[in-house]
Amino acid sequence: MDMGAKPRKPAIVVGNDGAGHFERLYRSRLATLRSFVADKGWAKLTAQTRVGDIQLGQWVSSRRRAHVAGTLPQWVRQELESIPGWQWDPNTAKHTRNLDALQRYIASNQRLPRRRELNVDGADLRAWTDYCRRQHAKNALPQWLVAELEALPNWTWQKPRGRLPKRTNPDPANPSAAELIANAATKLGKEHNQVIDEVAALVTWIDKLTDEKRDRLPPEVLDARRKEGWVSRDE
Repeated sequence: MDMGAKPRKPAIVVGNDGAGHFERLYRSRLATLRSFVADKGWAKLTAQTRVGDIQLGQWVSSRRRAHVAGTLPQWVRQELESIPGWQWDPNTAKHTRNLDALQRYIASNQRLPRRRELNVDGADLRAWTDYCRRQHAKNALPQWLVAELEALPNWTWQKPRGRLPKRTNPDPANPSAAELIANAATKLGKEHNQVIDEVAALVTWIDKLTDEKRDRLPPEVLDARRKEGWVSRDE
């Protein structure tokens, strides 16, 4: 015996009940998949999805590959196809998951998601809806998906710009806070919410600085600050 040789793992022997064991395993996974989809929808099922000790997302992907390779048992194929929303094509499955998330959001909120809310139930609906609009402009979007999207309330193929509504009588010399923030966000290349957070932090810092330095500033500086509105909170 070669002492340097790597020991081999013992062979796995399948008994007479081997076929029954694999059938029970398949049926257990199928039941888990049915329950998961019924409870959470396809939008929640990703390649990383686990249910207990079952890597459900990977199991689903493996069944699709087995179907393409022709090694999936016929009865398993029929069971999978009987689950509402099942798709063999991963791209179609992704569309189905995102559409399901979008439909459930609209059913709960009675409107399309706003752009800042477009990450819904783990689905990146911002990127997906933009992709659908681009593909539709190229006449490359599946017709069934075109029909589903156009059936949604207030759906439009124009990409939302996220612009603030114009005031009836805008005054360039006296812009609103919303317009100032929008302009700053555009110039800085940042999201509106990020600019709002930074402005709030700056105001808090200025208030704190004013409170700390107020007693040390000359009276004429304090008077000038009061005229400009830069005063501490307790004044």
